[in-house]
Amino acid sequence: VQELLRAEGLQNVDFPPALGRWINVYDPLDPICGAAPKMDDYRPTEGRKVEDVRESNWGSWRHTVTHYFAGRQFRTLLAQALGMPH
Repeated sequence: VQELLRAEGLQNVDFPPALGRWINVYDPLDPICGAAPKMDDYRPTEGRKVEDVRESNWGSWRHTVTHYFAGRQFRTLLAQALGMPH
């Protein structure tokens, strides 16, 4: 996927120009992505970049979608993106 997002002739990957907003919610203790939780793989394009939001999960297995979906910040951001009151 990153190869398709790379600007021609450049080594860095651009933020996808057709994407309006990209929010990365992460837990720094998530064993899968904890070593590199922020989405700094994409260079800002036209003033847009990946927004990193830190929200800690709980329990012994922190890489579970149910924990992420239960997060207050995640739910607020999702409601905003869907145009729903929060």
